[in-house]
Amino acid sequence: TIVAFLRPGQAQSDEAIRQLGDVIAKRPAGTVGVVVVLSGPDNAAAAPKVAAGSASVVLDPDYAVSGKMDVHVWPATVVVAADGSEQARLSGMPASFTADLTAHLDFAAKAIDRSALDQRLAARNVVAATTQQAATRYLIIANAMIDRGQFEQALAEIDRGLARDAADVSLRLARTRVLLKLKQF
Repeated sequence: TIVAFLRPGQAQSDEAIRQLGDVIAKRPAGTVGVVVVLSGPDNAAAAPKVAAGSASVVLDPDYAVSGKMDVHVWPATVVVAADGSEQARLSGMPASFTADLTAHLDFAAKAIDRSALDQRLAARNVVAATTQQAATRYLIIANAMIDRGQFEQALAEIDRGLARDAADVSLRLARTRVLLKLKQF
């Protein structure tokens, strides 16, 4: 199973869904399930477009599902084996996305062994979430909550981001802004 975390309107997410379709089309019918998690408040409008394929769609307007899955970069693609274990996580859209995803799916399906997987990935670089990208994720979520007047929840999200990177200026400024809104001087 592939779990794809996407943000509507993001060029990389549009590219990820296109490449996912290409990878799935080359596999035997019914061998790969796809769940697409659409993150962000503007996701409902994009759901019909994504659901037009064979993917199941989960709406994640407040980033709760993404947070529980430790997703900090969109798009993110998680390959889950038949036993429910996470086999791979591809963050962002590396140039090798299609080849890497295909290799991980083959490994999860036990079509190749670990040695063959390592050989196929040897020349690949997977993009990983940096501290700055993780901080940006928390800021995006907090700003969405602030826009909806959910100041307490925004403060909690900002504090989680600061726990990862206490020196992030954007998070610190957002925290100050929320504290002023809450009249916590």
